[in-house]
Amino acid sequence: MLPDFNADGLLPPGTYRMTFAEIRRSFLILGPPACPNWDVNWRAALLNNLERLAEQLWSVRIADIYIDGSFVERKGRPNDIDGYFVCDFHDFASGSLQKALNYAAGEKIWTWSKDKKRAVNVDGQLKHKLPMWINFRVELYPVVVRDGKIQDDFFVKLFRRSKADKPKGIIQLASTKTNNAKRRTRERKS
Repeated sequence: MLPDFNADGLLPPGTYRMTFAEIRRSFLILGPPACPNWDVNWRAALLNNLERLAEQLWSVRIADIYIDGSFVERKGRPNDIDGYFVCDFHDFASGSLQKALNYAAGEKIWTWSKDKKRAVNVDGQLKHKLPMWINFRVELYPVVVRDGKIQDDFFVKLFRRSKADKPKGIIQLASTKTNNAKRRTRERKS
């Protein structure tokens, strides 16, 4: 299901839909062959943090979540997990989405305001990071859809290219709860 990293250490271009259980069993956590510096425990901890945030998104009916960054590259110890989610323009613009997410989180971590960033030391460099990153080492950005069309595809394009501007694959998170709920609905209808 998930192809090996290519010669550049990237997933081949494409979108790979995976559940958290599938990611945990994949080389994204367990490591590719002959990669001695692969930090399985760190990668598993990052994935656990991502799962908490994904569950909050799913709880407010956000279905499409994509992850990228060095977590889905051949890097033994990535700094974090980057990604984006697709949301409705009105929910985002009104602030209702952010309010619902912060309620689900139990703390105010769901913000993308530059004035909420704080300076933190990341590998010896001072960087300004959002509360979500500071608490979870995960950054998920909204991609807003209005009238069925993406309003700004910056993150969609950004996360499908490496820092060296090479095309690469991305992971779409699949919720087993959503899949199970859809299956139960279909079974009731038949």
